[in-house]
Amino acid sequence: MIFSALLRPLYAVCQTNWYVIVQLALVVVSIVVIGYILMKKLGWLCGSVMILALMMGFAMDVFYTFQYTECGFIVLTAGLLLIVDNLGRINKSTLAGIALALMGSLIRWDVFYAVGGLSAPLLLYRFFPLDKAGKKKAVITMCLLFVATFGAKAVDIVAYKADDGWDEFRKYNEVRTAYSDYKVYSLTAENPFEQYGISDADYTMLSHWNYYDEEKFTIELLDTISQGNQQITAAELMDKTIERIKDMLKGDIYRWMFLLVAALSLVSLRPSWSGGVMIAVWGLYGVLMLYLVYRMRITSWVELGLIWTVSVFVLYCISRSKINSALNFLAMTAVLVAIICISLPVYKQLYIDYPNYVEWAQLEEPYFAAMTQDKENLYLIATQSINPAAGYDVINPREKDFFSNIVAYGGWLSRAPHRDKALADYGLTRPLVDAVDNPNVYLDYHCINEAVEYVKGQLGVEVYAVIAGENAYAPYQLVTQLPE
Repeated sequence: MIFSALLRPLYAVCQTNWYVIVQLALVVVSIVVIGYILMKKLGWLCGSVMILALMMGFAMDVFYTFQYTECGFIVLTAGLLLIVDNLGRINKSTLAGIALALMGSLIRWDVFYAVGGLSAPLLLYRFFPLDKAGKKKAVITMCLLFVATFGAKAVDIVAYKADDGWDEFRKYNEVRTAYSDYKVYSLTAENPFEQYGISDADYTMLSHWNYYDEEKFTIELLDTISQGNQQITAAELMDKTIERIKDMLKGDIYRWMFLLVAALSLVSLRPSWSGGVMIAVWGLYGVLMLYLVYRMRITSWVELGLIWTVSVFVLYCISRSKINSALNFLAMTAVLVAIICISLPVYKQLYIDYPNYVEWAQLEEPYFAAMTQDKENLYLIATQSINPAAGYDVINPREKDFFSNIVAYGGWLSRAPHRDKALADYGLTRPLVDAVDNPNVYLDYHCINEAVEYVKGQLGVEVYAVIAGENAYAPYQLVTQLPE
């Protein structure tokens, strides 16, 4: 809520996608901050080598496949590293670190706990050698950090609660996030929720995020299935952990970067306080990964964010270790060369595939253009259609009323007031169920068979999907009797 409020003046000046632009700007600033600190600690040559290796390893995921959770990790890591590097002083750099940490927490609040926890060994390592005045300033710095971040979170909650519609969205989104962002990735083909009255057809909808139906998938039910059956045995935990370790070798560039940083830390490890801090960071990362695997809350973007944070903090520890500078430079150069050899073929293939991607992204554009122009009818789309419906022109988002008659029956905007209003304008409260035999409601072609089976189970009658056009992207209407 606060982050969007900060963007409103920018939207008043120019109607463009400030949400993405500002986050990307924060990512660039964060990388510059991290690069500056690493060059200061490692020397400009070794520091340049490592920041270039980080960019080669993470650039595709950070910039090409942009994701706000990953952005939160990067910005928070830069902010806390800036605080660590200036602990014991209150200056512009300290305040900049607090500001970056605050912005990162506004982008994704939960990330604050993960990055904050991983930074604890570095903060303690820097805190204890300080004199009395330095320790006082360090405590003031941390108090300012906590007041800023937790204060902003409190204001955010109050802002949501001040509006009944957005408060309902907040409550629903908490359980939706617990299920859709984490729980759903641990599901199997077999329905584990029969004991909660969820049929196979219901389970299919849950598996696709397409479950915006308050009467069936209530807050209480989503909370129950998100929390239930999440405990796994020690043997299962070990198996899942081994699977996660194997994932490190599947070829993603950032994972290879992580393995190379791990190898570099072994080369640099010495019996010193900095070595102990490095071990503590690795240990906390291991505990956090075990916890996330145990709670079934590990996703690719969370994994990438944790890998970025640990890589940066470990490199900072290496800069404090007393190792031979020549060995240091050779080891880091080897890391850079390895990452270049791994990443160049990937980036080359992205360049080759880009024209095909642009062509593919435009295939459904006429389909959604026709939808939004037909304001007499409502179009319900599956979550699989949200990205193409939003358009792939990041800088120029859809016009203000584009989605006034296009509503997703699932996804992260379920229960948002503007989506509920769009449904109410066409007389719907249960998107799929109320669409049956409604001549003014059409369904997106994605997951149409699954939607039909779900509605059949809810109504207890035969339901058919009738296509309303001849092209591959034509929408459907749900009816109880086929037209003659």
